[in-house]
Amino acid sequence: MKVKAVMRSDVATCIPETKLTEVARLMWDGDTGFVAVIDPLTQVLVGVITDRDALMAAYTTGQTLEALTARVGMAKVVKTCSPEDQIEAAEQMMGEFRVHRLPVVDEQGKIAGVLSLNEIARKAAEEGDEFLEQEVGLTLGAICRPRAQA
Repeated sequence: MKVKAVMRSDVATCIPETKLTEVARLMWDGDTGFVAVIDPLTQVLVGVITDRDALMAAYTTGQTLEALTARVGMAKVVKTCSPEDQIEAAEQMMGEFRVHRLPVVDEQGKIAGVLSLNEIARKAAEEGDEFLEQEVGLTLGAICRPRAQA
């Protein structure tokens, strides 16, 4: 199964200068914990910010969400996949990099959607696909492994 069969194409986006209060509103309105950060001129993906990223940015700087921008909290090194990639390859990447979501980008690097472990799990349950259900469990186990303590 290809990523395009499962991904969500309605992805909230912002630019690096967007205040984190606006990012939080986008997350609330979209019922998501993920916003793609795009270059305002080229529309190319430059980062992602999660609800945890925003919270940790405020906590670690001692500033309010209103005082911070997406640039401060966003992940700048982002693993992505293509709509044409196989779900199994995307799940492997999720497990390897311990992420619940992968931005899906087109050939130009523009956001085409987002693939989440939640979407894969829903698809597996809808179709009664036992192999996909098993893969979701293995991927979740890889994502949730404890962080190495320093």
